[in-house]
Amino acid sequence: MSNAPTHRFRLLVALAVTACVGAGFAASSAAASPPVGSQYCMDGAQTFATWDSTSAGITDVIVTYFGGVITLGEKDPANIGRSAVQQYMDAFGTDARGAFGVDTTIANYAVHSITAGACPVTPEKKENGIFLCYSKDQVDPGVWPLSEARDLIGQGYWEPSAVGGTVTDGTNVGGYHLVCNPAGAQGVADGGYVGGDGGLVSNVPPDAIGYYKHLG
Repeated sequence: MSNAPTHRFRLLVALAVTACVGAGFAASSAAASPPVGSQYCMDGAQTFATWDSTSAGITDVIVTYFGGVITLGEKDPANIGRSAVQQYMDAFGTDARGAFGVDTTIANYAVHSITAGACPVTPEKKENGIFLCYSKDQVDPGVWPLSEARDLIGQGYWEPSAVGGTVTDGTNVGGYHLVCNPAGAQGVADGGYVGGDGGLVSNVPPDAIGYYKHLG
């Protein structure tokens, strides 16, 4: 015996409930919708602004009624070339399978979080500078970010040596100055290293950079 009528009945009921719920959210959010241009933060990293009343209403529904959590699963070919946020908004507004709230019935679903206001700005982490030399005629070293220094060393650059005492117009680190091609009178390596903070240390890992051989 076929149960097709039962399936059709359940589908009609589900569609009717979805339509009523969607209409209720749309009506409620319309009165509270933020103005066009209001900023929102997606996944804690991507700031976007609503660009029309529809996007403002959809975003307000997500933030107000679903605690900012939504499911995205739609892949619309018409969205190719559009910004990621516009693609998300299109999916929120047209996905009949339940883009509002968390719905794990969507194939390859992904859960996203949207909150009111711009994303917090993370202070840029300052990268350490590493002194390097590249010429046999060079006295004072140049300085490069740590991320570049390792590659440069692989290309033949080398780290300068640290000599006791500071010099005018030289590269001074703490109570030492750095020299690319030290003369014999400036001493020989004694096993110590001067770090970027000017401190003298004796144990340095073989692959560490930013520690300069001390000449004693």
